[in-house]
Amino acid sequence: DRGTARRGRAPDRAGRAGYRCRPRRLCGLPSGGRPDRVGALSASLYRWSAFREKIGRVQEALAKTGSIPGPARHILRYLDFVPLKEMPDLSGLQVQLAIGQQVIRDEPLELRVELAYQGYLHTLRVVTQARVRLGEGTDKQEGTVVDLETRADCSQDWSRIAEQLDGMHQASKALFFQQLFQPEMIARWEPEY
Repeated sequence: DRGTARRGRAPDRAGRAGYRCRPRRLCGLPSGGRPDRVGALSASLYRWSAFREKIGRVQEALAKTGSIPGPARHILRYLDFVPLKEMPDLSGLQVQLAIGQQVIRDEPLELRVELAYQGYLHTLRVVTQARVRLGEGTDKQEGTVVDLETRADCSQDWSRIAEQLDGMHQASKALFFQQLFQPEMIARWEPEY
């Protein structure tokens, strides 16, 4: 998250998936009316189907235990770090930002925006010139942190999660690959998706 990145530690991330950047994916299940109960699963997986299967197993276990009586919403989260040498400013993103006549392109930036896209609510956070450590014993690197969260309400119904997961994944993937990053940036990563 951006606070972690600003303090010089790596965001909660491991590995790289499917294309050049194998992100950490997270799935959260906040409880309806019980903000103190949250189930979460994170993994660095190469394939969506494997992660989806793990989500299903965790969902089943949580539903059986009753520890989360009924989920209020569920979240898929994609968190990644793009090194500065690959994206020195906002030019790798399909983002245009200006304050008055001052175009914001290569100034340090923390951006958070919520938007509806393909039937889901997405929260996008971008932090440029973030200094992160990608693992124990590694040097700090400078770059851009991209945090994309996709959420859906499930109306206290465990079965709605399974029904919504693929749609959430497709919407998140479309937002990331078609709306957020410039095609030239994605091509440099040699995608395998």
